[in-house]
Amino acid sequence: MNIHLKKCQILPTIMPPLLEQRRIATILTDADGNIAREEAYRDKLLTMKHGLMADLITGKVQVSEKEII
Repeated sequence: MNIHLKKCQILPTIMPPLLEQRRIATILTDADGNIAREEAYRDKLLTMKHGLMADLITGKVQVSEKEII
């Protein structure tokens, strides 16, 4: 099935009013910012986890049997 631009141009399209489009854009921009912050936080936690794992593996930090249970 081929869809050509000329055929698409004759299809009726409905767009929300400009104010609503701007509101949608603001919501999506805010969501993108939230995602970026959460990803940065996740990356920070992963960095900390890797550091702690390295400390455990090298014996820098000792864990007693009581702490494991």
